[in-house]
Amino acid sequence: MSYALIFLDICRILFFIGYGIIIVFLIKQLGEVEDVARPFLISLILFFLLELIGSFLVWLFNKLTDFGTTVETTDPIYFMNAIGYLLILYAPVYLIFILERHLFQKSIIKEKHLITILELTITIVIFVIGIGAYILQEPMPFIFVFVFLFGMIALQSFFFLAGFIYLTINSTGEYRKNSSLVVLGYSLRIGASGYAALISFQVMQGLWKESMNTAYLLYALVALVIFIGMIVMAYALLKLYRKRELP
Repeated sequence: MSYALIFLDICRILFFIGYGIIIVFLIKQLGEVEDVARPFLISLILFFLLELIGSFLVWLFNKLTDFGTTVETTDPIYFMNAIGYLLILYAPVYLIFILERHLFQKSIIKEKHLITILELTITIVIFVIGIGAYILQEPMPFIFVFVFLFGMIALQSFFFLAGFIYLTINSTGEYRKNSSLVVLGYSLRIGASGYAALISFQVMQGLWKESMNTAYLLYALVALVIFIGMIVMAYALLKLYRKRELP
């Protein structure tokens, strides 16, 4: 086992512990806040919990299969990898639902929950298509998988980037600062996640040109950037939620 891989595993374990500490801290806060604030804290807890479980499953899959290079794509163990990525993908869904209601004044977002409804619509459509493919014993057409993934990521990116850039532009003082921190934190999370997915795809398809030690070190760096992004987002959202009133 290379030193780079050992370093990656140590980093991953430390980040898992960090996520756990944050989750415990947020759970303890539930008993110290008013009832009206509990749904928001629960949404943050789910955000970190799903990210933790999903990241752990992806890490475990990579450990067991040497980053997918020792098994065929038809091997059932790939379900572990898929479930991990789905948990990460859905981690912010309930958080978005809560934030739509409390931080935005536009009725189409605040009252109709536009982003959440679109996410649920995409999920239902892909689920129905998946059931149909299973019944017909046909593989899921890749175009549908791509549209599903792109649609979910695009909606979440629109919410956290465009939405909070809008709040940054139309607010002042602490509200502007914390809105911009949400944009920064989400940008770190989505950017690092996308880069990790690109590395994984190249490794699994035999397209990776560098040494695996380089990949391991990049994975460790990506994990660090995602962790920092999550912390920045959580800090800024907690600050924003305490104000809740647009300037």
